[in-house]
Amino acid sequence: MTGRLFFSWRVVLTGIGAIALLSVLYLKSEIINIDLHNRILSDIRRIKQYDARLNEDILRTRHDRLMHYDSLVATQAQISKICADLRTNEMSAYLNAQDPTVLSRLSQVERTLQHKNEQLDQFKSKNAILKNSLNYFPLAAGALLHRLDRRRDAVLETRLNDLLRDVLLFNLTHRAELQPVIEQSVRAIRAEAAYLPGDLREQASLVSDHAEAIMLHKARVDSTLAQISATKLDDQLDALMSTYQAAYQASLQTQNRYRLLLYAFALILLAYVIYTLLRLKLSTQALGSANTQLISEIDVRKQAEARLLLYREVITRANDAIALLDPRFRFQEQNAAHHVLLGFSDEELNGRAIADLIGGVAANTISTAVMAHGHYRGDLQIKCNDQHTVEVELSLFRIDDARGQPLCYVSVQRDISERKAHFAALEYQAMHDSLTGLPNRSFLYKRMDEALYGGAEQVVALMLVDLDRFKEINDTLGHYAGDTVLKQIGPRLEHLIRNHGVVTRLGGDEFALMLRDVKSTEQVLHIASQILNTIREPFDLTGLRAEISASIGIALFPEHGNTPSQLMRCADVAMYIAKNSGSGFALYDAELDEHSPRRLALMTGLNNAIQHNELVLHYQPKLNLLDRSIIGVEALVRWQHPEHGLVPPDQFIPLAEVSDLIRPLTFWVMNKALEQCRRWLDDGIWTRIAVNISARNFQDKALPEHIAELLVKHGIAAEQLELEITESAVMSDPTRSLAVLQRIHQMGITLSIDDYGTGYSSLAYLQQLPIRTLKIDLSFVRQMLTCSENEVIVQSTIAMAHSLGLNVVAEGVENIETLDRLTELHCDHAQGYFISRPMDVASATQWLQQNK
Repeated sequence: MTGRLFFSWRVVLTGIGAIALLSVLYLKSEIINIDLHNRILSDIRRIKQYDARLNEDILRTRHDRLMHYDSLVATQAQISKICADLRTNEMSAYLNAQDPTVLSRLSQVERTLQHKNEQLDQFKSKNAILKNSLNYFPLAAGALLHRLDRRRDAVLETRLNDLLRDVLLFNLTHRAELQPVIEQSVRAIRAEAAYLPGDLREQASLVSDHAEAIMLHKARVDSTLAQISATKLDDQLDALMSTYQAAYQASLQTQNRYRLLLYAFALILLAYVIYTLLRLKLSTQALGSANTQLISEIDVRKQAEARLLLYREVITRANDAIALLDPRFRFQEQNAAHHVLLGFSDEELNGRAIADLIGGVAANTISTAVMAHGHYRGDLQIKCNDQHTVEVELSLFRIDDARGQPLCYVSVQRDISERKAHFAALEYQAMHDSLTGLPNRSFLYKRMDEALYGGAEQVVALMLVDLDRFKEINDTLGHYAGDTVLKQIGPRLEHLIRNHGVVTRLGGDEFALMLRDVKSTEQVLHIASQILNTIREPFDLTGLRAEISASIGIALFPEHGNTPSQLMRCADVAMYIAKNSGSGFALYDAELDEHSPRRLALMTGLNNAIQHNELVLHYQPKLNLLDRSIIGVEALVRWQHPEHGLVPPDQFIPLAEVSDLIRPLTFWVMNKALEQCRRWLDDGIWTRIAVNISARNFQDKALPEHIAELLVKHGIAAEQLELEITESAVMSDPTRSLAVLQRIHQMGITLSIDDYGTGYSSLAYLQQLPIRTLKIDLSFVRQMLTCSENEVIVQSTIAMAHSLGLNVVAEGVENIETLDRLTELHCDHAQGYFISRPMDVASATQWLQQNK
C-alpha cells in the first residue's frame, strides 16, 4: 500500500514539473507573433503610401483639384494612428532585448511627421487666406464696377477691369512680370478711390486689399508647399524597416532554439506517459474483468424496470391529451393532460363512446379510416365537460394483438385553438397596416384580382391619394402628429365611400381606394372632389389644428388597364400629373405619360425619320455687337412628324441621347447644314454655320474623320463650320473630350462652349481646351437687367473670357435694353428672339440677303 502511494505521488510531482517546463518552453517558442510581424511591416509600408498620398493631395489642393482639406486631415490622422499603433503594439516584447534602436528609429520618424504636420497646418492656413481672396476679389470688383458712374469714373473703371484681368491671369499663369503691373494698378486705384464717396472708397480699398493679399499669400503658400515637398520620410522609413528586420531575424533564431528544446522534451514526456499508462492498464485489467459480468446482469434488470417506468411517466406527463379506447371506441383510461383539456374525471369518461364527444359523422369517418389504414389524423372540434367545444388535432391509431385483431386504440389530442388564432392574427397583420389598421397593398391587390377576374362585367376605378406637404407636419410637429393625421385619414375615406369599395394604405402618406360598379367617369371625378374636400378639413392634433391637401390619380378598368399592375402604374402617373399641375386630381391620360406607347413609338419612328428626311432644319442668326453685322447662323433640328405635326427637339433629342440614334441624327444635321451652306455660297451668301454636338458623339473616335469627309463632300472650308458643345458634355469625360477636340481644332474648325455657367467647370481647365467662344446661358442673360447678381456673373464671365483670349456670345437677348447693356460690357456677339427667331430655309435665306 505504501509503495502504491509513493508511486502515485511520484507520478503527480513528475507531471507538475513536466507541465511547468513545457509551459516555459512553449511561451519562449511562441514569443514571435507572425500576424503582428506582418502587420508591422504593412504599417511601415502604409506610412510611405500615406505620405505619398499626402504630398499628392497637397498639390491637388493647391491646384484646385480638391475643394476642402478633409482628405488631408484624414491622411494625417491615418499616419498618426499607424505610428501610435506601432509604438503601442507588442513588438517590444521580442525586439527591445535584441535591438533597442527600433523604437529609436520610430521616434525619429514621428519627429519628422510632427514637423511635416506643423508645416501642413501653416499651408492650410495660408492657402485658406489665398483662396478667400481669390473667391471674393472678382465679386468685390464686379460689385464696384456695377456701382461706378461710367461717365464720371471711366478711368477707375478701366483700371479695375485691368486689375481684375491681371490678378486672375497672375493666379492662373504664375507670370512674375505681372506682379509690378498689379502693384502699380493697386496704387493707382487707391489714388483714384480717394475722390469717391465713402462707401465706394471703402469698397475700392477692399478690392485693393484682396489683390495685394493674393500676391502676398501666393508666394507664402508656394514657399510652404516647397518646404513640405522637401520633407522626405523614405530614407527614415527604410532605415526603420531595415533595423526592424534585423531585430526580427535575431528573435526568430532564438525562438527556433526553444522550439527544438520543446520538441525534444515532448518526446521524452510522451515515452514516460506511455510507460505509466501500460502499468495502470495491467493493474486495472484484472479488476475490470471480475466486475464486468456482475455489472452486465444488474444493467439488464435496471434497464427493463426503467423502460416500464419511463413509458408510464411519458404518457402521464405528456402535454398532449392521450386516452386509451377499447375495440368499440369507448374510453378506458386518460392521462392528466386529457383530463385538463376536456374536464372529465376518470369516472365520468370511462365507458363513454368517442362519438358522444365528436359527433356521429366524425366518428364514422375516423373508424372507417382506422379500419382501412390503421390510423387517422385530422383537425376537428371535440365537446368538453362544460358543453363548450375546443379545436384539436386528433391522431388515432390501432394496436393489434398477436392474431392481428384490434386490441385497443390510442387517441392523442392536441389543442390547436391558440395556433389557429395566431395564424388568423398573422393573416390579419399580413393584410393590414399596423399604424392605421387599414388594409395594405397585398389586400388591395387581392381585392382587385377578385373584382377584375371575378367574371362580372363591371367598371372598376383605382384612386391613388398622395398627401401634399405632409412632410411639413412631421418636420414641424413631429412624427407623432404625422401618425395622428394618418390615423384620421382612413375613417374619413371609409365613411365617404361606405360599402362601394375598399380603402387601403400603401405606405408613407399614400393611400389607395378601389371603387366597384362605377357608373360613369363623372361619378368617379365627383368622388375624387369629395375626397379632396374631406382631406382638407382641419385635423385636431392635441390642441393644434392642421390643414393639408392631397393629389389624386385615377385609372379605370378596363379603359386604362386590364391587370392590377397596369391600373396601379396608370394611377401613379395620373397622380404625379395632378401633383405637378396643382389640379388636385387627374384622370390618366396616355398623352401625358412619359413612358406611354406614344413615347416608344416616337423612339421607333425617329430612325425612319432620319432615313426618310422627315427632319427639317431651322436657322437662328448671331449678331456681331461691334458693327452689328451677321457673323453666322446656328442650325436647329425639328421633326416634321406625319401624325403629330412639327415635333420640337426637346421631345425627341433626349430619346436619341439614350439610344444609338444620336450618331446618325448628328451626322444628318451636319450633312444638311453643310449642304445648305453650299447653296448659300453659290447664291453669294457667305456665313459660318454652327451645329450642336452631343456628349455621346465624343465616344466615336472616328468623329473628326467623318466631319472631314462631309466638308470635302460639300466643298466647305473648315473655318465656316462651328461645333457647339455643352459645358456638361465636356466635363463628363474631360480626357476623351480633350483628345477629340484637339483633333477637330487642328482641322481648322471653330469650337464653342454652349450653355456656359450651367455646368461645373473651371476656367483653368477650359484654358486647356482648344475653344474659341463661350456662349453665356440664356438663364443669366434674360434677367441681367432685373437681377444684379446675374449682371455681375455676365460681366465677370466676359472679362475672364477676354483675359483668356475667348470670344463671348450672349444667348437669350429679347429686348434692345439687354442688347445695349451687353454692348457696354464689351460682349462680342449676341443671339436671341430680339435679333431673330429660328427660321426655316426660305425665311433664313431671305433674312440673310437683306442683312448682308
